[in-house]
Amino acid sequence: MTDDTYAYSSGGAVEAAIKSAAKAEHAHHPERQVGDLIRQAHYDRFLSRIFSEGEESTWVLKGGSAMLARIPSTRRTLDADLFSNGYDIQRSLDELKNLAGIDLHDHFVFEFRSVTPILQTDNQPYQDGYRVTFDTRLGVKLLSPIHVDLVAHQGTMPRADVMTPVNRLPIDRLATYPYRLYPVICQFADKVCAVVQKINGRDSSRIKDLVDLAIIAVTQRFEAGALEESLRSECGRRQLRYPIDLAIPKSWTPVQFRKTAQATKVDNMTIGQAYALVQGLLEDLYARDTMTSLEWDPASLSWAER
Repeated sequence: MTDDTYAYSSGGAVEAAIKSAAKAEHAHHPERQVGDLIRQAHYDRFLSRIFSEGEESTWVLKGGSAMLARIPSTRRTLDADLFSNGYDIQRSLDELKNLAGIDLHDHFVFEFRSVTPILQTDNQPYQDGYRVTFDTRLGVKLLSPIHVDLVAHQGTMPRADVMTPVNRLPIDRLATYPYRLYPVICQFADKVCAVVQKINGRDSSRIKDLVDLAIIAVTQRFEAGALEESLRSECGRRQLRYPIDLAIPKSWTPVQFRKTAQATKVDNMTIGQAYALVQGLLEDLYARDTMTSLEWDPASLSWAER
């Protein structure tokens, strides 16, 4: 492969383009830090490989990385949560390695380093999956590794949301692909249940889930009937009663919430306000006889006719 097949002449040139784009984005949105933007760009180069199959792709991005792809001003995340819809976990691991090795002529190289089983804990509720690490190079420069939580999806799922990630830096000449995102209604239902569910008899310590629920409520539109279906499905999978009561653990403190929500769309909220918002959304959902024609409106923070 000769240099003229590459969009940039060297890894250093790509690195300079990423830094320039990150600085420009920070100038327009000071809450988005240059270092975080650069790191997100590294993950974007990895994820562009994973989603390079286009319409034939079976991969879906969930978790914090999916939140960032929808809402740039959300919590920082240090990994990517992925699953391949319809594949078992071992086949998914093999396919992940293959896709990570694709050459997009951007001087990035992602080499498989290690895999360890995911153990169910409070901070990691998945019961079947792998923690996968890829060494990352840009030209001759070694970068921080890419971490992937590869999970086995359980239950049915609506069609993935296919979209260009909103947090992608505009960098000319690099090959990019849309992401396939876990539907926002599924993510909302997952996080509601995660707040309530006890792991090994202990309350959740994932206050970040309440932050994410509030962020979704103030930024996203979704249909009432679809959310109800997702909540019922997730409650059934986790053996929780529906309708679910969003009771937050007493150990969660206002200081913890404020720190976690810093520089997000809800950094002006208190923990009490966030709880009231999400619980009110759920109570109104449960109270109505029919919600099929209603949609959540993030501007008015209420259910409204479509």
